[in-house]
Formats: sequence, structure tokens, C-alpha cells
Amino acid sequence: MSVTKMPMCDSVGRIDPVILFIEGQPKRRENHGAAGLLMRAMPLIYSMEQAKFEEAGRLVKRALEIDPDDTMALAWAAYWEMWHVGQGWTEDPVATLGVAEGYCLRAMKLEPDNAEALGIYAHTLAWKKEFDAALYYFDRSLRLNPNLPYVWALTAATYAYVGDWQKALKRLERYRELAPFDPYYGFFETIYAIAYMIEGDYEQVIAFGTRVIKANPDFTAGYKPVIAALGLLGRLDEAKSHLETLLRLEPNFTIAHFRQVYPLRNDNDRERYAEGLRLAGVPEG
Repeated sequence: MSVTKMPMCDSVGRIDPVILFIEGQPKRRENHGAAGLLMRAMPLIYSMEQAKFEEAGRLVKRALEIDPDDTMALAWAAYWEMWHVGQGWTEDPVATLGVAEGYCLRAMKLEPDNAEALGIYAHTLAWKKEFDAALYYFDRSLRLNPNLPYVWALTAATYAYVGDWQKALKRLERYRELAPFDPYYGFFETIYAIAYMIEGDYEQVIAFGTRVIKANPDFTAGYKPVIAALGLLGRLDEAKSHLETLLRLEPNFTIAHFRQVYPLRNDNDRERYAEGLRLAGVPEG
């Protein structure tokens, strides 16, 4: 597998590097060079274990030192920075999102048709709550390469954020069609929990979210919809153990932090989510 540009094959402009890894295509075994470093970083990023995640960041930065103009390294550097925000591991979410945006803009300047960079840039914009721009760049990304599973998953998240849970679920179906054997499915499955949270189907939130937690016990985003859903259903004893784990992983998580950072467009969705967290015992902050 290579994370650099691939020759065009039928309708595929570039092949998703994650999916090449997933589906057992020939892998590049070298440990040196930007591509080899990115290959080593990818599974560490998706582990969401902080020590492994930080090692992934060092590998990505080394890749950029080797080749500052490697657009895939720039895209993955942005992706890594974004998850610092998602995991609550940054003291300044706004500044960290700005760094991620800068990496994407550089990649897009170097290679305007880089679908991966466009997709990650779109996800950055969604977390900055620039939703219309995010959906525009997701559309551009998927027009350039409609075979990028993780971009379909990320755009599903944005549709959930803007309140269109039905479109979110349809985008997730496309993601599953493109990556039926994705070993990182347990990571992206949390988007189902977010979509069902917006719909108000709290039992489905718990069903999907609990699987995410079991598959990725260090992934803080998996806990939040489950805790909120349990709070809204009055199942506070069940919420307590999840909340204890979340606060161990993300000690600074509060209602105030959620309101500041979490990218929901509709006030009603945000207030309902926040109320579930509050009922479950999340500190106000």
C-alpha cells in the first residue's frame, strides 16, 4: 500500500490510503521515507490511546520534515490535530483547529485536486461551525473521488451536526458499502450514535455507542452520546460508570466545554444534548 498518489484506475482518481491498508493491498514495508512513516502512524492515530496517538504525531511530523510538500502528510497532520480537539487533549481548541486548517490549505494549494485534503479540510470547517462551507468542500472532495469511505463517514457526521440525521444515515450506508471490512468501523460507528441522538432515538444511541466504547475504550467521543442518552432516559446508574471513565480520559470535560466546542448547528439539539449530559452528572464547568 502507498499513501502517495496512485495511477488512475477506472473511476478512482486516488485510492483511499486507509482502505488500501484495510483491504490487504500490497503494503509498503519500508520504515523510512514520508510514506513509510505515515503507514506507521495511521493505526496509532486510530487507537485513540494517548501515548500511541502522540507517537503518531511525531511520525507525521517526521514525514513533513522529510518532505514538507507531501500533500498526504499535510492532510494526515491536519487529521491528527483535529483529534486533539475531539479527544479533549488541547487547551486551546480554536488554535488547534487553526493549525489543522493551515495544513489543509497548504496541501490544497500544492495539489488543488487532492480529495483527501479537501475532505479533511471540510471536517475542520465543520468543527469550526462553518457548516455550509464544510458541506461545499465535502461535495468537492467526493466529486473528485467518490470512493473515499472515510470522507463519506466524515460528511455523515457533518449532516448530523446540522440536524439532518436522515442524510447522515444514508452517507453512513455508502461508507459501509465502500468499506465492508473496515477494521476501524468501531471508530466511525460513533457517527451512528450522533445521528440517532439528533433524531431522539436514545435506545439506538446506546446500542451503537456501547459497541463503540467496547471496541475503543479510549475514544472519548464514544462516551458522550451514550451518557447523554442515558441521562435523558433517567438511567443514571448506567450513566455513572461511563461518566467516570470519560472524566478519567478527559478530566476537563464539562457542560461549558461541550457548549463551546461541540459543533451542533441547532440550538434545540445542543440544549437537549447538554441536558442529557447534565442529568447524567457532567459538571457544569
